[in-house]
Amino acid sequence: MKSNLRIGSLVGLLLVSAVLGLLWNQAYPGGLSWRLLQLSLPDGSRRSAWQPVSTDSAFALWIRREVCFVDLRSPEDFRLDHIPGALNKPFLSFFRNPEVVTDDRPVMVYDFEAHSERSVLLVQAFRRAGAEAFFLRNGYRDWLAYGFPREAAEVR
Repeated sequence: MKSNLRIGSLVGLLLVSAVLGLLWNQAYPGGLSWRLLQLSLPDGSRRSAWQPVSTDSAFALWIRREVCFVDLRSPEDFRLDHIPGALNKPFLSFFRNPEVVTDDRPVMVYDFEAHSERSVLLVQAFRRAGAEAFFLRNGYRDWLAYGFPREAAEVR
């Protein structure tokens, strides 16, 4: 019985130590460089990258023309409708050709679905390139649900 208690205490102590070590590594910039233990963003932009923009706030930014919207959907979906003035940069093509002309405004990335992982990945890529970037929290679906303006691309 005493040996089971010692083993349980030892296992508990090891688990607590591992958790505290992982937390310290996240908080301390000079921690371990193992990629799985660290967020892929520079320290200064970690918080803001995980604060997505609400649909209402995005609409206000759109009205004031303060951001450049980048649509991650396929060209076919983009042609059907999109946020007026948005640039179409399908997710996979971005990584083949990362240049997006944004006229020096911050970038607002959006996909159709809410909390899109693809949007978060593109925001990270923009931030690594030195651009200010955000993503639309609830996606284009929510933009449509609110009845905000949309436009169709010209068929050429």
